[in-house]
Amino acid sequence: MQAFENMTIYRPSESLEAVLPLPKLLEKIKFQEFTGILKVGATIPEIQRQLVYYLGCYQGGLTFVEAHLPSPDDLLHLLGKMLKVGFIDTLIEYARSHAKDTSHRSHLEAVVSIRALSWETIKKVMIERSTVLLERLFPYSCFVKLQADASCDLCYGDDGHGIDPEVILQRIKNRKSLWQRFYPTVPSLEAIPRLHAGALQTIRDEVTLHHLKTWVTGDRTIADIAEGTYKDSLALASLYGQWAKDGLLGFMTTTATCVKLPVVLTVDDSPIVQAMIRRALGDRYEVVSATSAIDALALLNDCNVSLIILDVTMPEMDGFDFCRTIRKIEKFKNIPVVMLTAKDGLVDRARGHMAGTNAYLTKPVDRELLLNTIEKLI
Repeated sequence: MQAFENMTIYRPSESLEAVLPLPKLLEKIKFQEFTGILKVGATIPEIQRQLVYYLGCYQGGLTFVEAHLPSPDDLLHLLGKMLKVGFIDTLIEYARSHAKDTSHRSHLEAVVSIRALSWETIKKVMIERSTVLLERLFPYSCFVKLQADASCDLCYGDDGHGIDPEVILQRIKNRKSLWQRFYPTVPSLEAIPRLHAGALQTIRDEVTLHHLKTWVTGDRTIADIAEGTYKDSLALASLYGQWAKDGLLGFMTTTATCVKLPVVLTVDDSPIVQAMIRRALGDRYEVVSATSAIDALALLNDCNVSLIILDVTMPEMDGFDFCRTIRKIEKFKNIPVVMLTAKDGLVDRARGHMAGTNAYLTKPVDRELLLNTIEKLI
């Protein structure tokens, strides 16, 4: 294996310090065969925030893209997270004790020498990470600053090379068409997922529950979550899009402005029916769920509900009594109510009408019929 003890640290001219589109910057890095570290950032109007990344470069190729300058330990930790290596802490300790110096290159050489990781695998991971992060800057003009007090000793393979910037650019361009599959359910890469009221109470899978509690906090975009979890933002968009269709969450387009969806309150003590309604309505409405009349009244006070889908048979108070109750309350009396029940007799329909319902549908209800009914009432 070739040693890189005397790598030349090339300090380029000031021509790279400018404001220019990301594709143009990557073109300059490659053309100038730049070696060093650049600080690159852009203001993202959609989230009213500035993103800043450090780009490590070696002889015109990229070696890393991160929000902070990574230490050798950080770099190995990143590889462990992305490759799901359970013994990465052990590898970090091994690299510390067996690397010939404190450089990034030496630490990677140590773990490659014992075949714990391969150069091919390391490079593949760094291509994926660089693509996911630089994708966020792609549509914007970026400021570029040289980090004159930082040097770059990182490169890949026995021959020592970086990642061709054209590879990253082409991957980003290819992903643009893939993102379109999720529109309009997922508005954008920088959309902020926001849990609907009561959504966590309906989730039984512990992994899903932990993820949503940890990451869907109302101030992180899909891209932020991808960056923090070391996952592909496209894969997260697919997952979050399905959760949106299931009625678990919606999206905000900025940290201050929410995508305003009409709120539908569904009141039913059956988890199966609740899930069916969330799947049917989740991409058009914010669905909040209650399993009893008492819970429903609490949600009515907390949420600006546009329509109620109401089951007839419930504990404590049936649907007819619940409907009569809210019709006596001034702030709720004009909210449209759709009665959804297995009972389809004329007497039941008459009772529903007398209680103040606006529509009466029987289970199992057709999705298009339910959507059309709701659209007519809201």
